[in-house]
Amino acid sequence: PRHATCPGFRKWLSTRVQLIQDGSDANSEFATPLLRSEEVAVVSSLPGATEAEPHSALLEVLESDWTADAATVDALEPIVLRLAAHYLYCEKRRNKALDSVTNFHIRNGAKLERMNWMADLSKNGMKNSAGVMVNYKYELENIVRNHEMYVNDHVIDVSERVLEVLKLEK
Repeated sequence: PRHATCPGFRKWLSTRVQLIQDGSDANSEFATPLLRSEEVAVVSSLPGATEAEPHSALLEVLESDWTADAATVDALEPIVLRLAAHYLYCEKRRNKALDSVTNFHIRNGAKLERMNWMADLSKNGMKNSAGVMVNYKYELENIVRNHEMYVNDHVIDVSERVLEVLKLEK
């Protein structure tokens, strides 16, 4: 599998939070709730979350030195991984993956295979993807099929593992 970053994840997350704050996200027919009710409670209780609005609190925590606190790292893992998986698998522009790296790999026949927590702790990795990296798997027997599914039908082949992170079924 190829190990890659999610360079647009944090920017996308900030944009979605801004839309929520402006009230324009809820008006979109395509809008899905960013944070689930159980995640709102977790985010609101995190150290460094002084913002009353939970989406803003999440961004505030991600801008802090949150990786220094093991409890915060553990609490954020399912939330950030789910949001990153949503960004990679669900967010599209003109029927193509919004994330340029995902678009490249999926267009070339890969499968979105696995989300990796705390995999890129570099300054850029934290700034761009909150430390999340992703594996794309190239299976020779599926490359042409995956490429055609994506180009013709706008479908991303995804593993059960990633669907579990998303809490979706294939």
